[in-house]
Amino acid sequence: MSFKEVKMTKIKSGFVFHLHHDTLFEFCPDYNERVAYIKRYKPKEDQELRLKLFQLIPEEELPKLLVEARQAYSEAKRAYSEADQALSEARLAYYKAERAYCDAEQALSKTSQACQPEIQTLHSKLCPNCPWNGRTIFSITCKEAKQMDKPIEELIEALYKDLKESYPSLTLDWLRQEAESQLAGNPPRGGPSMFLNRYLKKLGKL
Repeated sequence: MSFKEVKMTKIKSGFVFHLHHDTLFEFCPDYNERVAYIKRYKPKEDQELRLKLFQLIPEEELPKLLVEARQAYSEAKRAYSEADQALSEARLAYYKAERAYCDAEQALSKTSQACQPEIQTLHSKLCPNCPWNGRTIFSITCKEAKQMDKPIEELIEALYKDLKESYPSLTLDWLRQEAESQLAGNPPRGGPSMFLNRYLKKLGKL
């Protein structure tokens, strides 16, 4: 059976001969679209030969293994495209959620600072005779007071400036309390305190 005897009006895609002038055999996603492209963009003197040789191969003439492999490829490609789309949507949702989380965290930090006068008043009301000194409920020992010297205070202020954008809820008071805690022999607690611990060691305080 000649390829030219095959009615191809309803066939839109498949393996073809001479899709391009320098390739014998490949897959064509849209036969009619390629014909239209040749007629519109290829040199007039090339069109007759291109159209004559450009042939869509009947599927039943192809090796069965090739047809099955192409089908498996198409299904895998479709699944990949759907997964890629889902990933893009999930990534977008993640970034939006992350932005909302960061905005909420910054808003909470600012609100907490703005509410400090009310919190202090509430603390005085609900915790009468409280030993809280602005840093800790415990009295600072002589050793700790001696250790909390000017270099440490300068370190805390410098570290606060470096970390406040990455940790919006971080405060100078928290860093001071953490320094006192580490100077008293307690381990660091989390991200900012790990930085603090590293620099206290460099100062020779730990």
